[in-house]
Amino acid sequence: AYLIPYDGDPNYAAETGKEMNELYDELGDLGAASVTVFLDACFSGANRNNEMLLADARPVFIEVDASATHDVTVFSAAGGKEISSAWPEKKHGLFSYYLMKGMRGEADVNQDNQISIGELGDYLSINVSDMAGMLDREQTPGLETLNSDEVIIQY
Repeated sequence: AYLIPYDGDPNYAAETGKEMNELYDELGDLGAASVTVFLDACFSGANRNNEMLLADARPVFIEVDASATHDVTVFSAAGGKEISSAWPEKKHGLFSYYLMKGMRGEADVNQDNQISIGELGDYLSINVSDMAGMLDREQTPGLETLNSDEVIIQY
């Protein structure tokens, strides 16, 4: 699986993209107290308009092995067989839109002025999935973490 930026060429993923296992290895080796990745991307082989990135290609669905993330916390926008949807009305992806709202405090369910990884993950899962359904799409954000109780934001 590769992350291919907007201006990357999917025909040359190894040259213009970043291989996911390599990314997680590098992040895990940083020696940081914690590393969190917010990934508003999908592995369906299609863009947000449901157009294939490669002409005449069949969809390729990739499930990322959770063990590949090591001790890096990863919030991802969609499951392996889903598209990371845009929300044209808000001029954002669904995931990014709700991520920002959640981080501003809406994910603080118990209102203790701090947001745990688990609270943010639950907030994203519920809100992104619900709005995707209203837009006639399926999108289920994912969360890979070793500690869902860890506080990620205090305010």
